[in-house]
Amino acid sequence: MSDQPFAGPNPRGRKLTGFNAATWRTAANDPTMRSPVVGLMLLEEAPDIEQLGRRLERLSRQFPVLRQRLVQPAFVLNSPRLVVDPYFDVSLHVSRVRASKPGSWDQVLRMARRQSLNDLDRDRALWRAVLVEDLAGGQAAVIVVLHHAIADGQGMVMLMASLVDWSAQPPVDEPLPAAPAPGVVDPVAVTVTALRSGGRRVAEQGLETMGRIPGAAVAVLRHPRTSVKTAVGSVGSLSRVAAVHREPLSPVMRERSTTYTVRTMDIPFAQLKAAGKSRGHSINDIFMAALTGGMRIYHSKHGQVPPTLRVNVPISIRTESDDASTNAVSIARMELVVDESDPLVRMRDAASRVGAARREPAHLMINDLAELQRFAPAFVLGRIAQTSDFTASNVPGPPVPVWLGGARVKRLYPLVPTVGAAVNITLLSYSGLWASIGVSMDDAAVPDPEAMMSALAQGFAEVGAGPAEGAHDPLGGGTPVAAGSATQAPTTKTSAARAPKKSPTKKSPTKQSPAKKTGTTRKAPTTSKAPTQANAPTRKPPA
Repeated sequence: MSDQPFAGPNPRGRKLTGFNAATWRTAANDPTMRSPVVGLMLLEEAPDIEQLGRRLERLSRQFPVLRQRLVQPAFVLNSPRLVVDPYFDVSLHVSRVRASKPGSWDQVLRMARRQSLNDLDRDRALWRAVLVEDLAGGQAAVIVVLHHAIADGQGMVMLMASLVDWSAQPPVDEPLPAAPAPGVVDPVAVTVTALRSGGRRVAEQGLETMGRIPGAAVAVLRHPRTSVKTAVGSVGSLSRVAAVHREPLSPVMRERSTTYTVRTMDIPFAQLKAAGKSRGHSINDIFMAALTGGMRIYHSKHGQVPPTLRVNVPISIRTESDDASTNAVSIARMELVVDESDPLVRMRDAASRVGAARREPAHLMINDLAELQRFAPAFVLGRIAQTSDFTASNVPGPPVPVWLGGARVKRLYPLVPTVGAAVNITLLSYSGLWASIGVSMDDAAVPDPEAMMSALAQGFAEVGAGPAEGAHDPLGGGTPVAAGSATQAPTTKTSAARAPKKSPTKKSPTKQSPAKKTGTTRKAPTTSKAPTQANAPTRKPPA
């Protein structure tokens, strides 16, 4: 590969701060808080391996975080710094394996689970990719693992959007952009830099705070009632967002372990939209009602249905200035109704509670709050996280079909670790055809994962968005949808280029709840589920 001259960021790197630093610290010290984000792509055929390697090399130059490793200063309370690895070699991050016969989807999921549970090399950039070939029908899969400390779910989608092609014909291979300048990985030098930058930061914050005092005093004198009301509101919001609980609400999913099992499910996207349109609700309302219905069914099988469950919902605070390596997310924790058989009641409950969570001003303080977590033992933070019952997230993916290394991408699945909760359920829409769902289940909390998947399938059927036939196996021959499921969609053997048939009773689909653009000034946060398909982070095709 011909390189242009090195260019790029500060050789001593940048400090890992806020939510990024808290994520790294808790994951490094508590295995129950392990936090790799896994993107699983199913391809119609194996991609060209050389073209894939070159594309990943290009991506690492476009996004320097993919060439950066973490260097920990000598003092524990100093956050680590991300420094460009002078010995970065993309081939060390990419591997190629061949599946043994029969090349099943279950084999792919076992590989994805292993990749997620095996820690990334801390002496190299925090990602890796595995190409899995020889799947049934000549298909292939790519497993991409990225540490949550360097990107959130939307960041992963942004990176993937820059990795793929927007047509079957790949663009003309242009010269590679300049590689970022190698950094200084000496812990002593990094420690000195951390101490200096820390001192400057304290001084800058002190001056900034002193500069705000006169203006704040004038505002209080001019509008005393408004100022007091704002202060009280902020304190109340902070108490709700940072509330600490003693135990999970589920009487069944109480145990936690250091391992989890992963499964997938496909829902026809048009069916999901139509289900919302027919009831005047958003896709996210339908999604949440399906999950709470599934949880009710699962708990009913165990003879104990709680009134509510505590749910983590990621709230996006991303601005136009945030790149893919920014963890621009906060976590809202709320109790959602579970013991209600009417899905419309559950939709209204979810819409109300998620809407209220979006408006909490304290979410904009998440990075400041996360900075304080360094003073708390990691196991304490882990225990707090384990009081959540499940996590639910809805992320928009590419709205049109994409290709990787000349191979058409059939599905995109998000596989997110449980991070203290019993279950993580994340939906990623793709090409306007599919809502592909990744489910991670703590092995101690959910010892019967197939029962959970069956219950979730029935939950989607309750809201009129029953999973596709063979929904748990996109290679074909998957587990049938549980008895009692409603509408069936076309089988996943249908080409991804063709939209699944719509029921003749369905009306025009709804839009996903749009996220307001915030610009560089942060405004009220929105859930990470809110952006529309049209606004999904994508890379334009090369000219």
